[in-house]
Amino acid sequence: MSSKELWIGEKLYYRASKSKFINNYAINKVNLQNNGFNNIKSVKNFDCLYSVSILDEIQRDKTILDYRETQNTIKKNNLSKPVDNATINILVIDDEEDILYTFTTLLNRQGYKVKAFSNSIEAFTHFTEKSPYFYDLILMDIRMPGINGIQLYHKLRAINPHAKILLISALDVVHELIESIPGINMKEIIRKPIEPEDFILKIKSIIND
Repeated sequence: MSSKELWIGEKLYYRASKSKFINNYAINKVNLQNNGFNNIKSVKNFDCLYSVSILDEIQRDKTILDYRETQNTIKKNNLSKPVDNATINILVIDDEEDILYTFTTLLNRQGYKVKAFSNSIEAFTHFTEKSPYFYDLILMDIRMPGINGIQLYHKLRAINPHAKILLISALDVVHELIESIPGINMKEIIRKPIEPEDFILKIKSIIND
């Protein structure tokens, strides 16, 4: 036990744990045998002991700053669940089930109404049966069997020229690919993998544009 460390019994620990002062200290349960108490009877008045040491000032300040930075980022980027997103409909199309699930989950948590398809042909059929302006945003992969993302992009735009569409791609040559295709710009591309925060910011940017 160091000079900056104190040992306390279980009863005092539980009393202290209910107080705010505990936030300034690091508390750990003591292994009695590893600390020279091989004869447990010598500490028979304690079921167990806890070591108490004050947190390093720099460490504590860093913890506070990290928390504040996280909260400021959430407020700045408005990543907390919005109030009005329930009126926004998003169509998600990706033949990879895990990617489809991930994007759908992230969007649902933001309050958006999401319809998801792993089959591009079924997705296109569904789109044609709806009003051309039903979906506020269409999110789809580029490389898919049946109808690929580029083909589907032009089919959807033929029905609704003002449709907001985001293409998803993990291709390294996506810049060269898009530059060779008329009517598509890089603002309509999401590169995989993407951080959840960046994904949501991109979605909000397109919807609010």
